[in-house]
Amino acid sequence: MGLGPESIQLAYLFAAIISTAVGIFAWLRRALPGARPFAALSLCEAVWTAAYMLQRLSPTLEPQIIWNNIQFTAVLLTALCYLRFVQSYTTHTQTRLSAFWRILVFVTVLLSIWIWTDSIHHLFRIDSRLIANGPFYMLVFRDGPSFIFFTIFTYGLIAYSTLLLAAHLWASPRIYRLQVGTVLLGVLIPWVVSLAAFTGWVPVPLHDITPLAFAPSNLLMFWALFRFHLFDISPIARDLLVERMQEGVIVLDSRKRIVDFNPAAREILALSDTNSLGKFIGSELPAFHPFVIQLAQSPNARAELSLDVLGMPTRLELTATPIYHILGLLSGHLVILRDITEQRRIEEKLQQLALTDSLTGCLNRRAFFELAPLEFERSRRYKHPFSLILLDVDNFKKINDTYGHLIGDQVLEGMAYACQQSLRDTDKLARYGGEEFVVMLPETDPEGARLAAERMRQIIETFAVNSTQGSVQITVSLGVTTFEPGQIQSSLDRLLGQADQALYRAKQTGRNRIWVWQDEETFFIDSIKV
Repeated sequence: MGLGPESIQLAYLFAAIISTAVGIFAWLRRALPGARPFAALSLCEAVWTAAYMLQRLSPTLEPQIIWNNIQFTAVLLTALCYLRFVQSYTTHTQTRLSAFWRILVFVTVLLSIWIWTDSIHHLFRIDSRLIANGPFYMLVFRDGPSFIFFTIFTYGLIAYSTLLLAAHLWASPRIYRLQVGTVLLGVLIPWVVSLAAFTGWVPVPLHDITPLAFAPSNLLMFWALFRFHLFDISPIARDLLVERMQEGVIVLDSRKRIVDFNPAAREILALSDTNSLGKFIGSELPAFHPFVIQLAQSPNARAELSLDVLGMPTRLELTATPIYHILGLLSGHLVILRDITEQRRIEEKLQQLALTDSLTGCLNRRAFFELAPLEFERSRRYKHPFSLILLDVDNFKKINDTYGHLIGDQVLEGMAYACQQSLRDTDKLARYGGEEFVVMLPETDPEGARLAAERMRQIIETFAVNSTQGSVQITVSLGVTTFEPGQIQSSLDRLLGQADQALYRAKQTGRNRIWVWQDEETFFIDSIKV
């Protein structure tokens, strides 16, 4: 059973309502790229459909002619808005096409005037009359000479716009082809239907079926608005992305959703073409949440993040550049990712080398004077004891002169390793200069420092280096001092001076022994090895 005339009128009404709703929805988002011309396109289609519906409802020739004039004017504007929408969507600028647009607008206005003055010249519609069509009357006429120009002009705009959109689809990366393809399908539906009716492929009058095709067309576009966030994540920055850039590039929209990314970003962050697009970056990449907070505070954010990518620790440097719409509104951000994992590893290695003695592997003098003041001040603030030990290899010059500097270096290297094994993790051994070393002992009272010094002395006493001239054994002399809570006049330099005096006394009294500083008048020997 076919549809009755009343049902068909309801179909026109439904199509007009859909086009109007989509147009309003797009207009409410008019600040976004492409939204204005798409809103105008949908509203012109709504006018076209409504005008045809009211034309069919008119019982006399004169109002039918008026509504027919409105309908053909809407056809011209629809073709023009379609072109403008495609240009905006594919990032073509109006400035470059301004002369072309002036011509198009002029021809559109001229054709509109020609249509509305047809009652004078009758070159657009010939032999206009009404014929009965069920409960309604249908306007019929023969196409005049200017109607042919009208058809060529409108279908020419449609064909040119479609070619632009198809070329954009062909050039788009794979992650955008579904979105662009949906746009192309949506806008093509009414024009394909119109062409099929015009050429006689579909046995339905052209003016009857074309307005009805706007309903599925705009429903598809409406779905695209929600499914792909058509305008929110329109490829506004695709031209800025270089597919072969070594740096990762991510485009975010104004709501910090992932709009686009290049292959480098996909590899660095293990992003998915299908699952990551349109997602809030803070939820898709939780490690980026601090960076998102920075973006909310400043559009030119910069950050450094550590995260695991496929189980591998990765260090990234992020730089955000704001993207502004032509109206001056912030429409998103271009985020550049640089994998600086290797760079930071090298820097840390260089930093370690800068603070490490190259021969013995313990801290160097510079590192000691960076760490010791901080630890000393912490001990004084919290009223905790803090001890230092200075140790010096006995008769080291004789070892160098007898066995050579190579053996001397082996002696220092082995001695430093042996000392490290006897210390706690919190204790720090540093090469103070030549064959002299210093040990920093946080949270250590005089008795604890004495015991630590004695352990080192005994271990070193049993240490030996083999050489071609026999086994080389060494001993060390040690000076110990301690900062204790309650001491008013004390500083790191003062402690070092006290330890140095105690070390000097140990050497002067026979070597291979420990002197512990008590005060300027009193030293005492803890161990003596004769």
